[in-house]
Amino acid sequence: MADIVARYVGNKRVEAENPRSGGRLTFDQGKPDGLGESYDPVEGLLGAFAGCTLTMIAYAAEANGADAKGATAECDCTMAERPHRIASITLTIRMPQAEYTDSQKKVIQKYADACPVGLALSDKIDKKVEILWP
Repeated sequence: MADIVARYVGNKRVEAENPRSGGRLTFDQGKPDGLGESYDPVEGLLGAFAGCTLTMIAYAAEANGADAKGATAECDCTMAERPHRIASITLTIRMPQAEYTDSQKKVIQKYADACPVGLALSDKIDKKVEILWP
């Protein structure tokens, strides 16, 4: 069974579904009025990168006696013109107020850098993951 099944429905709109969970997402390049909530494909990619990285950080924190609850992520990208593509992505993570040891910080950064979505991005994309500690 596929992880995602997507279908182009016209008018620059793609509907995707996870058959296992039933989760649905609509990617709408043109974002025409009246079609409900939708996401630009680049926004979807950036959201997936931020969400995956936060999840990896949560795993690392919990396994090392810390808590990542309340961590936030901001993801920005720069587009190249020719060929039109994502040129760079900067992901800034703000960790919640807590005392983190140097060892915890090192492991959390290692997990953030090991995000499967980030690793799947092209090597032509300049990626930066910055963690801001309280």
